[in-house]
This record gives sequence, C-alpha cells and structure tokens, in this order.
Amino acid sequence: MKINLTSIILVIIVVASNLLVSFASSEEISLGSVQAPITLIEYGSLTCDNCIAFHRNVMPRIKKHYIDTGTVRFIYRHFPTSDAAANGALAAQCAGEKFYEMLDELFYSVAGWYKSENMNGVFVKKAISL
Repeated sequence: MKINLTSIILVIIVVASNLLVSFASSEEISLGSVQAPITLIEYGSLTCDNCIAFHRNVMPRIKKHYIDTGTVRFIYRHFPTSDAAANGALAAQCAGEKFYEMLDELFYSVAGWYKSENMNGVFVKKAISL
C-alpha cells in the first residue's frame, strides 16, 4: 500500500480538527448558537487570498444555510500570515461584540487597508462606522 504525503496531511488535519472542536469554549465570540450540534472553527488570515475568497464567496452561504438555522456554531481564530494581517486581527479583536462585523469589513476591503500608510487610521474609521 502506497501512502502519499497528501493522505498523511489529510489525516493530520482531520485528527487535529476533532481535537480542536473539543477546545471550543462557550465564552468565545462566535456566530450561531452555542448549543448547535456542529462547531466549525476557522483559523484564518485577513491577507490570505484563500481566506478572503472563502469569506466573500462561501461564508455567506454557510451563514444562511447552517449558522442562521442553528445547525452550526462558527468560531474564527486569527492565524495571521503577514504584519498587516496581525494588525487587522488586533483591530477586529478591539471591535468587541462587533468582532464579526469588523472581520467582514476587513475581508471585503482588504485592498483598501493592506498597504495603507495609515493602517490604524483606516481601522479606526471602519470601527466607528460599524
């Protein structure tokens, strides 16, 4: 039996995913019901092209069909892959109860803040507008 690297990585991801779900606290900022039978945890970066595409194209459908219906509880955890993403993560965390609104705003407007000379000023304006 031949085992390739992709298979090994997939197994590691599945095992890690199962372990991580057990560490989802009811105190974490989340979307959906804490009582939902499924908890989906995303580790994402605000400047990652795949994460941006997911939040723009897939997340609205997940929210509509699973989160809003009580089937899924969604938790976003920061995994910044750049300095700009780390700054954006800090801005989202500072939004408190408007965390997911700020996260959406940052994912949808990344081109406007990613290379801004006054990134913190952009974040403050976005937070005020929420």
